[in-house]
Amino acid sequence: MYEFQRVQRAFSDASGCASLKEIRRGIEKESLRVTPDGSLARTPHPKSIGSALTHPRITTDFAESQVEFISGVHRDVDACFEELLDLHAFVYQKLEGELLWTSSMPCVIGGEEEIPLADYGTSNEGRLRHLYRISLALRYGAKMQTVSGIHYNFSLPAELLGETFGTPTHAYMHLIRNLNRYAWLLILLFGASPALCHTFLSEGVKHALKHWDSGTLYRRYATSLRMGPLGYTGKSQRNLYITCNSLEGYIEGLRRAMRDSYAPFHSLGVYRGETRHQMSTNLLQFEAEYYGIVRPKRTPAPGQRALEALMQGGIEYIELRCNDLNPFEPVGIGAEQVRFLDCFFLCCLLLESREDSAAEAQENRRNQWKIVRSGRSPRLKLTSQGEELKATAWAMELLQACRIAGELLDRGTGSEHYSAAVEMQMAKIEDPGLTPSARILSELAKSKQSFFRYSMDLALANQAKMLDRKLSTEQRQAFEAEVKQSLEDAASRENQPQSNFDEYVDAWLARV
Repeated sequence: MYEFQRVQRAFSDASGCASLKEIRRGIEKESLRVTPDGSLARTPHPKSIGSALTHPRITTDFAESQVEFISGVHRDVDACFEELLDLHAFVYQKLEGELLWTSSMPCVIGGEEEIPLADYGTSNEGRLRHLYRISLALRYGAKMQTVSGIHYNFSLPAELLGETFGTPTHAYMHLIRNLNRYAWLLILLFGASPALCHTFLSEGVKHALKHWDSGTLYRRYATSLRMGPLGYTGKSQRNLYITCNSLEGYIEGLRRAMRDSYAPFHSLGVYRGETRHQMSTNLLQFEAEYYGIVRPKRTPAPGQRALEALMQGGIEYIELRCNDLNPFEPVGIGAEQVRFLDCFFLCCLLLESREDSAAEAQENRRNQWKIVRSGRSPRLKLTSQGEELKATAWAMELLQACRIAGELLDRGTGSEHYSAAVEMQMAKIEDPGLTPSARILSELAKSKQSFFRYSMDLALANQAKMLDRKLSTEQRQAFEAEVKQSLEDAASRENQPQSNFDEYVDAWLARV
C-alpha cells in the first residue's frame, strides 16, 4: 500500500543517510503535584524550583500544581533522558513530601473551584498568562485542563529538507498532513489512559464508561481516554478545520479562528463586573488554544507571538501532542518510544502526502476517537478516503513502512536501536496485551486495586527512585543557579512600569 516517493533522492549517498544523526528532539512533560494522601496539591508552585514565568526548564501548565518539565534540544536520545531524569530528581528533592502523579488522567479532584490556576505574578505578562487560564476554565472546565501529557518536538537538518522538498517549511507541512492521518497508530501503541478516577467526571457528564469498581471507570478496549471526548479536547473545535496544505493557509485559518466571535463564548462575556475573565469572545483566543494533534512551531523571540514567529521565519520544528504519560516509565516516556517516534516522523515525511480537506479532517477525528474508545478490539475498522479497513491490518502496513525508516536511521546512526523499536511495536499489534493501556488494566485486575490506588502506588515508587538519584555537586549548583536567576528575572519584570492591563491585552490580541 505504501511506497516511499523520496527515498532515492533523500538517501542516495552516505552523507544523506548520515545526516539523520542530526535529528533534534526535545520533550515537554506535564505532571500534577499531589499530596501524600493523593489529593491535588493546592500549594503554590515552590519557589525552591524557581519562577514559573521565567525558568527555562521548570514551569507550570494550566494549574498551579501542574508542573511542566522542558528538556533542552538534543541530538542524542539518551542525553535527553538523562536531563529529564536529573530535572525530576532535583524537583522531587524540593517538594517536601508531595509527589508527582504518573498518569495522564488526574488524581482525586473535588470541585472545579478546588483547582488552583497557575499564577505568574503581577507583571502584565504574568497576568496575561493567568487570564488565559481563567478563560480556559470558563470555556472548557478546569478538570479537563488538568489532564497531563507529553509533547514531543522533532526537527531534521534544514539542508536535507531543503534539498528534498525545496524548503524546510514545505517539508514540515507535508509531514504534518501525514501525522494527522496516521497519528491514530501512536494512540493505539502508546495510549496509557484506559481508566480514570470517578472524581474526574462532574455530576451530569454523559459517558459510556463502565465501573471497574466503585471508584474507577474504564472501557475494555480503550487506549487513551485523554485523547477522546472526555479528555483534553475542546467541543467548540470539533468542526474546526484548519488546512495544512501550506503554512500560509494554516496561519490564515488560525487567524480567522482568533478573529471570529463564537456565540457560546460571546454569551459568557469578556467581563464579570469589572474583572476580565476572557481575553476575547472569539473561537480561539490565541494560537495555543488550538487542540491539534500536531503543531508547526518556531521559537519566538522575546515579546514575539508564536504566530508572528512562524509568519516571519517559517517552521523550525514539529510538536506532537498525542502522547499519554506512560506510568511505567520514570519520566513518562521511554527511549524505545522516542526512537519509534523518530521512525514514524521520518516515515510520514517520506510517504506521499496528498492535500488535506475538511472531509478528511472529520475522517481523521472519527478514526482517532474509535482508537480511543476501542483501539485494542480485534474487530475494529477505520476508514481511509472513505474505504473501510481493518485497524490491525492497516497498522501493520504502516509499521512495515516504519521498518524501512528504522533501517535508514540505523544506517545513519550506526546502531540497531531504531529497527528494534519498530519490531517492538509490531509485537503490540500481534499481541495487544503488550500495549500500555492493556498492561494497566491487567495490573488493576491482578492487584485488585482501583485506578487511584494503583496510580498512587506507582507515584510512590517513582518518588523513591527519584529521591535516590544522585546529582553531582556541579549539577546541583547549576540547577540552583537557574532557580535563582529565574526568581531575579521574574522580580525584575514585576518591578518595571506596567501599562494599563486591559490595554495591554487588547494590544496583544491585535497582533494577529
